[in-house]
Amino acid sequence: MDYYNILKVNRNATLEDLKKSYRRLARTWHPDKNPTGGAEAEARFKQITEAYEVLSDPEKRAIYDQYGEEGLKGMPPPGSQSRTATASGSSGPSNFRYNPSDPDDIFNEFMASNKPYTFDQDRRRFQPAHRTSAVNGRSEASSSSQKEPGTSTSHLEKPPPVEKTLLCTLEELYNGTKRKMKITRNVAKSDRWLINAHVLCITDVKIILNMSQVADNHFVGLRCCVQYLAHLIVPLHVIFCRKVEVETEILQVEVLPGWKKGTKMTFPNKGDTLHGYLPQDLTFVIDMKPHDTYTLEGNNLLVSQEIPLVDALAGTTINLRTLDGRSLPVRVEEVVRPGQEIVIENEGWPIRKEPGKKGSLRIRFDVAFPARLSSSQRAAIRRIMGS
Repeated sequence: MDYYNILKVNRNATLEDLKKSYRRLARTWHPDKNPTGGAEAEARFKQITEAYEVLSDPEKRAIYDQYGEEGLKGMPPPGSQSRTATASGSSGPSNFRYNPSDPDDIFNEFMASNKPYTFDQDRRRFQPAHRTSAVNGRSEASSSSQKEPGTSTSHLEKPPPVEKTLLCTLEELYNGTKRKMKITRNVAKSDRWLINAHVLCITDVKIILNMSQVADNHFVGLRCCVQYLAHLIVPLHVIFCRKVEVETEILQVEVLPGWKKGTKMTFPNKGDTLHGYLPQDLTFVIDMKPHDTYTLEGNNLLVSQEIPLVDALAGTTINLRTLDGRSLPVRVEEVVRPGQEIVIENEGWPIRKEPGKKGSLRIRFDVAFPARLSSSQRAAIRRIMGS
């Protein structure tokens, strides 16, 4: 058999590659997962498990890579002194033999490697269990075996933060503001184990659980077996219910002057709390509402100001309402052409890295021409313009 082809990996596949492929294929072809597959599913599952057992073991893999499947049946590992040389110098068969393990043992060990638990009959609770590898036979103990399930955080991963949009007006971002934000989050609470009552009455009960997530972080179904007395194995269905509550909290969010669209503020551990993970952070991402008068371009504020033709020619004073509520008089003395800009320094956007400093205010003029002129108006214009 071509073990690499069976697992659908290349010959340079890493152990992690093998695990990912085995997990996917085993779940597809396991007789319990594929009850309609019959003998074909059982045979495929056996091949997949045998391939994983060989390729995940460095010694067996080295023999297989050098001598193939036959080498596992009769050739010693590379470098072994038990080889016998033929007259031509090639290695001959030896007493080395590979006997495939039970596929279910391999599968159960693989699935149990993430979250193995045993049931403590005296304390009436589940705790991490010692496990024996079906591949290499080594006994491994959970580093958190002296703690309640879920209390050890040294090995837990932190999920990405939960992001929420905070929509602000231009005035709020210019001046700064404080918001009270009501948030809701899912918080994982205590675990519940639903087990047939008669099982708890058996003395010296040891339950070995192999976890497989079937829905989401709220409910997880388990397959397990009970080992008791004279090591009699009794199948048992166990349901593992994870309680999740929705909590509500009011957060004080402070928006600082000069923040812009895309600015982020993070509240540590205020996101969802999922089983088996550290609490998520909660991140608010600033978004900006469109403004009727001003547009933000970098650190500059741009305003379009319409003036009549007579003011563009004769001059005028315009009063702008600034984002902080002031009335800013702007004297126009020169002749203004359509699209011309006047720049006022330090009346633009607050610069966060330079306290007290602002960008520029750019006033772009739109000259409104009259729709029509009377004969007398035309004559007056010609007289004034000297033509």
